[in-house]
Parts: sequence; structure tokens; C-alpha cells
Amino acid sequence: MNYDNPKVREEIKKIAKFWLNKGVDGFRLDAALHIYGAFENPLGTNLGEKNQQWWKEFGAAVEEVNPNAYLVGEVWEKSSVIAPFYKGLDTLFNFDVGEGIIRIVNQGTDITVSSNGFASRLEEVYKIFAKVEPNFLDAPFLTNHDQNRVMDRLSRDINKAKLAVSKNLSK
Repeated sequence: MNYDNPKVREEIKKIAKFWLNKGVDGFRLDAALHIYGAFENPLGTNLGEKNQQWWKEFGAAVEEVNPNAYLVGEVWEKSSVIAPFYKGLDTLFNFDVGEGIIRIVNQGTDITVSSNGFASRLEEVYKIFAKVEPNFLDAPFLTNHDQNRVMDRLSRDINKAKLAVSKNLSK
């Protein structure tokens, strides 16, 4: 879709308002980084900025209907690219948390040392997010439909799965 077209933007907001008025209280926004694609704009266009601007506009339209609606975006990128999306979305999926937890659990050695390194990295990421949105909400998870499932990644070991889930909940 051509999001540079004001009619397209209005129609998307109209669709969201329709569902919000039906009682939906939020949206999962898949591939939020890719509303504008690299081959759709002139060379040198700041696509990140264009994508972020759209989500600010969309978020404001959603908030008009339901100030408590929850918008969670999928921006599978490094932290510095993810952070600015907090300007328009309530939260963003944190792919790094799941990856870190699965790596730690699969190591099976000194989980305390591994966890401390993971915690330090997570603290760095949170500082990046907090610069954009001091009250940011994190949306950690272990795996999703774009990845191999957690049980497969943990060799179908139920004890590793329990450890991974507990680490995710305690992060």
C-alpha cells in the first residue's frame, strides 16, 4: 500500500477505529519497520523516520478512540533502530531477551555468570529505550512464528523450558 497517499492513511485509521469501536483494545503490528520499503522511495529517503512518523499518526488516531488501547510493534532490529518507535507505539517486542535466555539455558554451564552478562546487556538496551521513552514498556518473549519454536531450540527438554520461562518472567 502507498502510505504516502493520504487516502490510504485515513482508510487504515478508519479500519482501526472500526475495530476499536467493536471492543478491540489493541493491535499487534507486524513488521512495523517495513511500512515504507527500500524500493518504494527515492534513494536517500530516511525510511526509519517515515515509518516512525506513520506509527505516531496511527497511535494518535487509536488514542482518540481508546486512550487505553495497547499497540505492540514488531521491529526486529538493533536497539538503536527500535527505540524511536516508542514515540508512536506503547511497546515493542524484544527479540534479544528470548535469544539471550535460550543461549544461556542451552549453555547449561555456569548460568549465574551467563545471566550476569545477559543482565548487563539488557541494562544497556533499556538505557537506549529510556532515552526515547523514559516509561517504556518492554514486551519480552521466547520465540514467535518467525523463529524456530522454543521447545525445538531447547532440544525438547522440559527442564530447560521451565528454566527459560522462569528467566523470561523474572527478567
